[in-house]
This record gives sequence, structure tokens and C-alpha cells, in this order.
Amino acid sequence: MTDQVILTRRNTLLGATALAALGVASIVRTAPAHAQPASPAETRAIAKEAYIYGFPLVDNYRIQ
Repeated sequence: MTDQVILTRRNTLLGATALAALGVASIVRTAPAHAQPASPAETRAIAKEAYIYGFPLVDNYRIQ
């Protein structure tokens, strides 16, 4: 008997968030020491662009 993975909106969003956090963590580790921290407006813009890019991909996996 095989275990079936049930994809829910919550699980999909949690997975996408975890992947995004891993991506951000790898960027933070490789940032040069002289890099300036992002302002709240820049952070919001980056998050918005990531959501616009990633949501259709994640939603497509949910539908499949």
C-alpha cells in the first residue's frame, strides 16, 4: 500500500514558503560583507515580485 500525499492550499503555501526561505538563506550567506541591508520598501517589492512569479507555478502543482 502506498502513502498518498494530499496537497492542500496550506501545505502548498508552506512548501513554497520553505523553498523561498531556503533561497533567501543561500543569498544571505553569499552576500558580500559590505552589502547594505534592504529597506522595508525594497523587501516588500522583492516579496511581491516573488509572489507574482511563484504563485502560478505553485497553483499549477496544486491543480495537478
